[in-house]
Amino acid sequence: MSQSPPPIAVFAYNRPDSLLKTLDFLERCAGFAGSRLHVFCDDASDEETRPAIEATRRSAANWCRPRGAHVVLRDGRRGFRNLSDGVGELCADFGCAISLDDDHESSPHLLTFLDRALHVYRDNEKVYQVAGYFPGAILPDDCPDAFFFPSPMSMAWGTWHRAWSRFKWDIAEDGRRVLMDADLRRRFDLNDRYPTSQLLARALTGDFDSYFIRWYLAMFLGGGQGLCTKHSLVRNFGYTGGIHPGPATREREVFFNGRWNGEVDPSTWVLPTEVAPDEDIMTRLCEAVRAAGITRHVSLPRPDAGLVPSGIAAS
Repeated sequence: MSQSPPPIAVFAYNRPDSLLKTLDFLERCAGFAGSRLHVFCDDASDEETRPAIEATRRSAANWCRPRGAHVVLRDGRRGFRNLSDGVGELCADFGCAISLDDDHESSPHLLTFLDRALHVYRDNEKVYQVAGYFPGAILPDDCPDAFFFPSPMSMAWGTWHRAWSRFKWDIAEDGRRVLMDADLRRRFDLNDRYPTSQLLARALTGDFDSYFIRWYLAMFLGGGQGLCTKHSLVRNFGYTGGIHPGPATREREVFFNGRWNGEVDPSTWVLPTEVAPDEDIMTRLCEAVRAAGITRHVSLPRPDAGLVPSGIAAS
């Protein structure tokens, strides 16, 4: 295990009660004692949102102060850049970081699993991310407890400075290169299993403000993999608020929380030694995403949306 626990980043915006729940769940985790916790509080975008922002900041300070945790107050609304900047700052200072949002219920074993995985793969250049999570309760029963997937996960994940240093918010040049090359675009779409390039195209036009597609692009261009788990060690309880766009539905909540199991103990899970994706898992996930109609969510492009922004010629 690591000589000291990895630093933990929790990203907050305008939900003080949700943030406190997240922090209380974290505190109950094995391995939390001695952790270097940082709560990054984003700023208000207008005067209407300021009361909720100030309440969130007060809650963060009141919870963190007696525990020796750190509160980082952003000056000016950053949105998802609050997360990307925060992860980058911790990775630069400590070499790695764990990322959680302000609506995440952690399993009591989440931190010990992420600490273990960050230690095991810290020097493996092929591994960009470790996560105690996988969306969709659609994995086969004989699926390994932990496996690699060529895409990052968006909940309960950790990374290292060596990998995150490849993350860029300005993806114009790299994004256009992927969209203009038919082979790159096919592989970016998980070998034509899911039209991820549509998200990339919308990000280039400013129509999809997401750190995730940029993180995936960095992982893809670097030939990286992400470690995932069959049973999710985190649950998102905040789909009805925050910055989640569009209507929240029970079906989406179930899908994105995957096989949530707050009691499962991952200490006996075998971490794979071969850093390569499981083709069967890739196919099952993409089929489930299509069946769930995730592409019809208002934050994602329609399946019939134009692939390439104006001014980009597709090969």
